[in-house]
Amino acid sequence: GDIGRIRSEVDVAEASLQSSPRHALWLHVGVLKAALAAQEGDERTCRAWWSVARERGLELRAGSELRPALMWFTERLADRGWNDIAARAAAIAAQATGTLGPMRSPMARSRG
Repeated sequence: GDIGRIRSEVDVAEASLQSSPRHALWLHVGVLKAALAAQEGDERTCRAWWSVARERGLELRAGSELRPALMWFTERLADRGWNDIAARAAAIAAQATGTLGPMRSPMARSRG
């Protein structure tokens, strides 16, 4: 099904990126691998891949193109009750802007 196709595509991406540890696509690989692990209830693998994405700069570099993956991830986490990661992933998704867009501060959001 769709999950198997996603898994194989993410595995191909991961293999292709081995020689480029700073490539921005690692953020996608990390989030999607974490989401797939959450889907299967594998908390240890989920948290490990979430750490990879964060170590590669997820908070600083997440653009709007990552929003769908982060939202899918957040839904998988909510299903499992892993609320600490879910809250962080939702917050990153909410602040993810276009690559050239301005970073909005939490203060700016709360006034609207």
